[in-house]
Amino acid sequence: MVTKAVERIIKVWCDASGVDFIRALKLEIREDPEYHLVFERAKYDKIRDPFDLMVVCPISFSTDHKQMMSHCKALMSDRIVAIDKRFHHI
Repeated sequence: MVTKAVERIIKVWCDASGVDFIRALKLEIREDPEYHLVFERAKYDKIRDPFDLMVVCPISFSTDHKQMMSHCKALMSDRIVAIDKRFHHI
């Protein structure tokens, strides 16, 4: 069941190795679970960033981890993203 909180989600980045999880998540938010077709369509239509066509975005953590960590650090340093105090463990 999609809740109002889900409606506010802009992007969800998932490890591409979790194919079953990604498909289940896409189905839950009523997004097409055949995401490989989105990549094909983007290539055919010459869309620069296929992730613009998705909410749940599968990426390879094994090859993109350095770029992801750098981006995460920048978002947190600029206070664009924050971690709830419930999850701060010293």
